[in-house]
Amino acid sequence: MAVALTYRDYHNQAFSKFELKMMELEVLKNEANKHVGRLNSLKMRYMDWFLRSQQSFLDSMKLIHILGGDLLPREINTIRNYKRVMRFSGQLPSNGTPRDGSQGKMFGFLMFWEELLMLKRDNDALYKKICDFCSSIRRLREPILKDEIDRLHQRLNLLLSEDFDFTSLSNDRHNLFTYRVALHDHRYHGLVSYIPYLLSIANKLCYWTSKLHIEFV
Repeated sequence: MAVALTYRDYHNQAFSKFELKMMELEVLKNEANKHVGRLNSLKMRYMDWFLRSQQSFLDSMKLIHILGGDLLPREINTIRNYKRVMRFSGQLPSNGTPRDGSQGKMFGFLMFWEELLMLKRDNDALYKKICDFCSSIRRLREPILKDEIDRLHQRLNLLLSEDFDFTSLSNDRHNLFTYRVALHDHRYHGLVSYIPYLLSIANKLCYWTSKLHIEFV
């Protein structure tokens, strides 16, 4: 990992191994903080979309789900099933009714999913750097933090899948906005809360990265 030169470099004062590792860790923390910014940007845009469009989005999806009948999955409980419903909406002939705009409204949600997948790749790259760094030192001040980072990464890998059933997810206090879904639409709550839930996990991974400290090198 590249480390920026400082004033001391230009006066030929050598850094100790501990100082070099401290600088390396600071670069890693800065990278995690920048990633948090990207995660939060996606969340804020998703919240804005949700608060403005959630009812028309759900109404469009319900209409297509009903029209599809036995041709579509009984439940929209995974991203794969959601994509099947969206593809079906594109196969329906235009009839000049609000149904014609259903696919566009559903596509808006899918764009957030696709962006999350790209951020997951950044998350994976950051996690690898964390693991490489921790392997290069003798001990962290609080090794339990690395255990928590490992757990969060593993959980993100498990949950971020087109086949994951998100119907049983319960969001934390930071994502209570997803509970604005009307009671009669509660069967779709898992879908609209899925992306914020995953963003929270990725955010926590970055948070614990910012709390890492070296004890021995």
